[in-house]
Amino acid sequence: MTTVTRFNDTMAYAHSMGPQPEDGRSAWEEVRDAVLARVGTALRKPNVEMQEAAERVMAAMDKLHGDAAVYGRMKALGEHGMFRFDRLGRSRTLAWALWYCRSQAKAAAATPERKVAQELIDAGTQVRARMQRVMKHHLEFDAKDGPAVLSVTLGNDHRQLANHLQLLGDIAPRHTALLATDRQWNADDPRRALGLARDISLALGGGDAVDWDGRSAALYAMLQEAYGDVLTTGRWILREQPGEGVRRFPKLVPYRGGGRGASAADTDDTDDDEAVDEADGADDAEEPEDAADGEAAANDTPGEGAAPPADESTAGASARTAPVKKAKEPAATPAKKAGGGGR
Repeated sequence: MTTVTRFNDTMAYAHSMGPQPEDGRSAWEEVRDAVLARVGTALRKPNVEMQEAAERVMAAMDKLHGDAAVYGRMKALGEHGMFRFDRLGRSRTLAWALWYCRSQAKAAAATPERKVAQELIDAGTQVRARMQRVMKHHLEFDAKDGPAVLSVTLGNDHRQLANHLQLLGDIAPRHTALLATDRQWNADDPRRALGLARDISLALGGGDAVDWDGRSAALYAMLQEAYGDVLTTGRWILREQPGEGVRRFPKLVPYRGGGRGASAADTDDTDDDEAVDEADGADDAEEPEDAADGEAAANDTPGEGAAPPADESTAGASARTAPVKKAKEPAATPAKKAGGGGR
């Protein structure tokens, strides 16, 4: 007897080998070329926490591979051309790559980029300190070069170091005889200062800064495209359990509105309007359920015993009549009292 596999027989597709363990660096290397091809195009920087969005997709994909029923139905839809099944793995890889890019961007922002070799910085710092000490002592009150020498400080900024070395190297030759009288003066320092200034400047200009923010924006757009299809299909599969569908397939940007009907128990992950303005694509904003209920209630027809809303003419008449009536009452009361006092 031939066994016919039904379309909804999810177990026929469920027993697939899970994906290899993934990490951010390897994921980035896998999609690097595709991402770099999109960097520099008309992409707006998303106004969202992209690392959090990546984490939501990473967690959703891991849970999905452990659910034989839902995973199997997705694979069945893919077999019948109703879903691009490759977008599961694509979403997972893009999420890991995005997480890695954001970690690199934050690390670069937290630590200064070292474009100049440390030995070059050490040599420049030593020469500047020696020259500054002797030249300040002898030229402090020089009308022309004194203020320039006094402007030299001993900070850690590399560009400032190159500028200081250039300045001292330019001034020293004008006072060779005076500086040579000091036993601490090194006659070779002016020439070395100019050479070190040139080398440090070249090193600063030759550094290749990595645009991690641009890469992240491109990756976020790619993740929206891939995961948007997964989200729609997953929620459709779980359409009889809408709350579960929202939980299992969250949006990239959670809804954090504090509206009148919002509560901590709300589970629908709708998008922040500002985030949607900056990041178009899979994150089209949804209305929270309580807001939708309130709108529906506002459109309901009043019940049989409810008073109909007053029109403008009725409301205006009531507003004009009330002050007149209140103004007459105080005048009537004193008149009665006056009459009583006459008896």
